[in-house]
Amino acid sequence: MMQAELSSAAAADETQTYFDSYDDINVHKIMLKDTNRMLAYKRFIEENSEVFANKVVVDVGAGTGIMSLLAARSGAKHVRIFTFVYCSSIMAILHSQTLLF
Repeated sequence: MMQAELSSAAAADETQTYFDSYDDINVHKIMLKDTNRMLAYKRFIEENSEVFANKVVVDVGAGTGIMSLLAARSGAKHVRIFTFVYCSSIMAILHSQTLLF
């Protein structure tokens, strides 16, 4: 293989590893427990609710769906969720834990 082909293959492996890491439920637990992150998202969406009000929001790579929930609470007309992780595991966590807000 040529050097460029090796670099391309290594980059593809690294990209796949990155996306595969989101299949690990612990990654989502860590993000949900990150108070600064969650409150910053919540604050931004609530303070800019006019952006979401009566709009169709598309959440691509929704993961836990927390952004979708915040958009809905801020008046989105519809929220469409597209995710690539195992939602049933994530939803089990959301139902079993108290959210920050």
